[in-house]
Amino acid sequence: MRAGRLLQAGRAEELYRNPADLFVARLFSEINEIPYTVEDGALRTPIGAFAVPGLSEGEQAILCIRRRAIRLGGVGAGLPARLLRSRFLGDLALLEVAVDGFERPLLTLVREGEQPQQGAEISVNVDAESVLVFPAEAAAPGDGN
Repeated sequence: MRAGRLLQAGRAEELYRNPADLFVARLFSEINEIPYTVEDGALRTPIGAFAVPGLSEGEQAILCIRRRAIRLGGVGAGLPARLLRSRFLGDLALLEVAVDGFERPLLTLVREGEQPQQGAEISVNVDAESVLVFPAEAAAPGDGN
């Protein structure tokens, strides 16, 4: 519910896998939100092109990448990236990663002790099945990752 209005109903697994809008996605996932403009009927990103049903050429959209969908690898095993910061969260570490092609860093989670050293050159792969796209107007001012 949002502002007294039911946005989506279903099992938790369904709400997680197929959120109706950006608000629901935020409730069920920790996501990186990146604004894009629709080009040739899709969002063209460093991790691939994504369909944008219901959006027209030139409209704004939000590409959502779940933090857990980002996988780190050695140099040359994906998009070039560099670890900027790591924050201890108990059995996990929250990583801030500068990834080639993205204007701002992406956040991801790894098991504590598995994070590279700060400043390390690495690669990033993203599970495309975990990427979501929503119209930009669904984002409230001040929202972000």
